[in-house]
Amino acid sequence: MRQRTTETTEADRQAEVKEIALDSKMSSYSSNNNQSALYRAIFKQPKELTLMEKIENYYATGKSSTGRMANRLAMTIFWFCAISTFYVVMAYIIPFCYGFYADWICYALKVLTVFIFIQCLGNWACCHFTGTFYEETLDRPHVDKLLWDDTKVFLDGVERKRETWPYCNTCNHRMPPRVHHCKICDKCIRKRDHHCYVTGVCIGYFNQRYFVFLNFYSAVATLIAFPHEVYYIYHTFYPASALTDFILPVAVFKWITGEMLGHHCVLVIHLYILWWAALVATGFFIWHMYIISIGKTSNEVTSGKRLKVTSGTKQNFRSVFGDFWPFNFILPAQLVFRQTGDGTEWPKVKFFDDKFTAGSH
Repeated sequence: MRQRTTETTEADRQAEVKEIALDSKMSSYSSNNNQSALYRAIFKQPKELTLMEKIENYYATGKSSTGRMANRLAMTIFWFCAISTFYVVMAYIIPFCYGFYADWICYALKVLTVFIFIQCLGNWACCHFTGTFYEETLDRPHVDKLLWDDTKVFLDGVERKRETWPYCNTCNHRMPPRVHHCKICDKCIRKRDHHCYVTGVCIGYFNQRYFVFLNFYSAVATLIAFPHEVYYIYHTFYPASALTDFILPVAVFKWITGEMLGHHCVLVIHLYILWWAALVATGFFIWHMYIISIGKTSNEVTSGKRLKVTSGTKQNFRSVFGDFWPFNFILPAQLVFRQTGDGTEWPKVKFFDDKFTAGSH
């Protein structure tokens, strides 16, 4: 009975395939590709993906998990370097390098070290926990509005307004100008600049100010600490060590086995990290001060999106840092002088194409 039922089902399927193939010929779907697609649809056979389709599929599904792993790794390295550098400088570098000076000099240097350490961690925390996401909530009814109020759009040289904001299929809402979706954060970001793995979040409208000063104080800390640590190693650790002790796995192994002091192992690790961390932090600080001065983001500059910022340099800095922004270099004044905009409306920006909100990163 089962065999007869199976044969009947198979015959019905073959008859259905022939019928669909005949109908497809009559409706100009007679190509081999369409017939094979119909056959696969009936028997639920998956289509074999090409190499490019496999790469695109991995990019769409795997980047978020890979990005989260990179976030954890980068944040771990940052916190290790910050805490270990602070400890080594306070416990060994300042007493060794400046111990023969007056006591108030060592005290002042330690106070300065604490200040820089607090600024680094404080700006990191503000950058990490300050939400710069664009989400549809009940307390923001303007999310669903159809027309931009004051945002000018130039398409083909003609000024006109778009009928709707571009739609984000992942977040299920429309995206205002300069809002982009991040696949790692899995959210839409206001004035998205880039995804920062060190802070674990995207740099956008509300946390760019903290990112800039995080890089500023990180650059100051590493540029000062690295040459002092090299000086300390040269006069204390280097004379009694072998060249193999400066190989990272060897140093870690000797520390585990008790053949090397813990702070010497930390200093060897710093030799591999602090010099390029200083270059990266300095480069990011200079780059962001430049793009802030012209009123653009890294994404807009590198992708070649056509837009014109009509506001001046002073207004561009105030848009990011708030009023009296130079005080941010001395005190955390960004907590007092807040930004005035919301990162969705840009009356001083003219857009010349349709790409400033499209795409995910």
